[in-house]
Amino acid sequence: MQNPLASLPLPPPELMFNAGEVPADALFFDTNSALQAEAAQVQPQGRPALISSLVYAELITRRKGAKGLRIIEMNLVDRGLRVVSFDHLSARCFFELNRQLRFDAPPLLRQQETERSCRDRLRFDLAVFAAALRHRATLITDNIRDFEHFPYREFWKTRAEAFG
Repeated sequence: MQNPLASLPLPPPELMFNAGEVPADALFFDTNSALQAEAAQVQPQGRPALISSLVYAELITRRKGAKGLRIIEMNLVDRGLRVVSFDHLSARCFFELNRQLRFDAPPLLRQQETERSCRDRLRFDLAVFAAALRHRATLITDNIRDFEHFPYREFWKTRAEAFG
């Protein structure tokens, strides 16, 4: 079975976070929050603004052609966002969190969503959270309905809480 992520292009070097260890005051952004204006406010404050390579992969799969990829990458650069690889420690954190949680899909189903797609979405959200949690950084999300079921509330904030 082929790895579905193998066909996705790697982030360009200028988008990678190469400053060593991720500082605890860094902010990670989920997929939707990364494209919001607030993400651009973080870097001028001297704090790293980051996304997981999982978020980068999701963003580029939404693109429309090669031009769309360049537009997404330019938006990330303009907002000062850098990509942090989802490494084996992030994966370990994800599996630990996944073991702690039992996803009760029906109450969290979105309109026209199957139980399986709901569980897949929740696991993706949990993996994005694990990437931030692995670095003891805060994740910015507006996905309150899903995240309120996750442990470690002190490690995620809504955009309103973080920038309001």
